[in-house]
Amino acid sequence: MLFANPNISIYIMHWVNNLLLSVSLFGITNLDIERPETYNQLNPPIIYEIAHQIDFPHHIYLELEATAQNKITEVVFYYTFNGQQTIIYGKPSFEPSKSVQTRHKINTSKANYIPPGLIITWHCLITDSQGNTTETKKQTFAYLNPELNWRKLESENFNLYWHDNDKNMISRVASQTNILLNKSKKIFDFTVPPQINVAVINNDRKSMPPISHKAASTHLYAGFAFPEYQTAVINTAKTELLTHELIHIYLDQKVGIYKPFVPAWLNEGLANYFATSQSTLKPIDASEDWFKLQNMHNVPGRPQDVHKFYYQSEKVVAYLIESYGYKKMNVLLEELSEGRKIDDAMLKSYGFSVSQANSLWKTNTIYVHQNPIGIKYVTIAAIFASVFIFGTLIFYKNKSK
Repeated sequence: MLFANPNISIYIMHWVNNLLLSVSLFGITNLDIERPETYNQLNPPIIYEIAHQIDFPHHIYLELEATAQNKITEVVFYYTFNGQQTIIYGKPSFEPSKSVQTRHKINTSKANYIPPGLIITWHCLITDSQGNTTETKKQTFAYLNPELNWRKLESENFNLYWHDNDKNMISRVASQTNILLNKSKKIFDFTVPPQINVAVINNDRKSMPPISHKAASTHLYAGFAFPEYQTAVINTAKTELLTHELIHIYLDQKVGIYKPFVPAWLNEGLANYFATSQSTLKPIDASEDWFKLQNMHNVPGRPQDVHKFYYQSEKVVAYLIESYGYKKMNVLLEELSEGRKIDDAMLKSYGFSVSQANSLWKTNTIYVHQNPIGIKYVTIAAIFASVFIFGTLIFYKNKSK
């Protein structure tokens, strides 16, 4: 908010210029680097200017320049990452003065990696020597490489950041992905769907999370989901790849804190299954040396095993959904979201265990639940019938003598 100030006309011109820099066309917006915002507050009289700088992919700098009638003694930077409830703060050191320039550095690489496209919201709390405090206006920005000409597409289920691609192709991928995501909502019945942001990085190695050189050079991983940030990164704009990563985020949103109870075969299987627009329940080679489902809680470490793992996971999920319907899969996820382990959740939802599923999926055999009480009565009846027949034969044999 701007108050009476000799330079108010300059501030208004800056505001108008910033407004004109953002032009929206068919839901696609050009992204420009934000200019610093300046505020003049009269009670207490503190004038401040705030801005952020991105040194991609290493750091983000949150910056403040402030002037006051009393000495400024403390500045605290507060910021949050999209999808997080935790508020992080930084308190830089500086010499108290009536005019200060200070900043807070956020590390963004290696062990501190954060994904491109992540939305960051921040503000400052300024305190002077008399105990007066001023809270700056909250700022929000997307963490993106400022050297690139990023554009933004807002769609039904996600926002897509992209550069150096064909606009029509991006729009088509977004539209097709939304169709597949809406289909998945038969099992992901959200009350409030996640607000997801995705960055298309065009195979830029600097934008990827820390992975082995071999995995990067062989393009073993083409996308990365960060459910804790409700953010995804994909190497290329492809419908199947985009849908796959977003389903990972949907699943995390569904099961919440019990995500560790979800085996990788279910996680990757759901992502692969919904990423295709047609049925994947087709005959498979039962003699193949498939992984045991009970041992598929984690993705294998050897690159040569990863593709086989993904393929098998998709086939298992296709068997479960197309043989028994969406409702049972929804029940399975509900059970997992309540903290049940996978075997208990499978028995509760499908009536059979993971080890039984390991045999059923290979032949697409429909499991027939047998009532143990019914078997008990049939067994007892069979015994009585046998005794009756045997007794009758003895009776007639004795009678004939």
